[in-house]
Amino acid sequence: MVGMTQTDYYSVDDTRAGRLAQAAFMGAWEGLQDYVPSRPRRLLARTALLAGGLGLVAALNMRDEDPNNDPAALLEEVDLTPAQTWAAFLGGVAALAASSKASGWCRDRIAGMLRRRGVARPYTAWGLAVGAVAFVAAEAQARR
Repeated sequence: MVGMTQTDYYSVDDTRAGRLAQAAFMGAWEGLQDYVPSRPRRLLARTALLAGGLGLVAALNMRDEDPNNDPAALLEEVDLTPAQTWAAFLGGVAALAASSKASGWCRDRIAGMLRRRGVARPYTAWGLAVGAVAFVAAEAQARR
């Protein structure tokens, strides 16, 4: 709608440092396999990365820059039964699991292609590309 402002509930992307942190997180996530070959250790490393990322989001979101962004007001507009709420939650979990599996499959295929072309650390190269694209996209969005 014309004249309608969009409320920002996510302050991490409001600063260049926040956008760089997001891009670095994504690059590290994608490149981790080159440095941690053991699956159990990689799971621990990814858990640590995720905890650090969530901690960063929590820290950056502690300061409320916009007094009009009350998330409770959004919840008042939602009228779902408990069954609908659980269905939405479980659907989200299923979508997240499927997305994670597909992402891993794509990452492995791309890394294999890069390895065949002589790239010594293909997951790192892919992580650098993902991080760069994420940063450029976030910068472009911030400048609009």
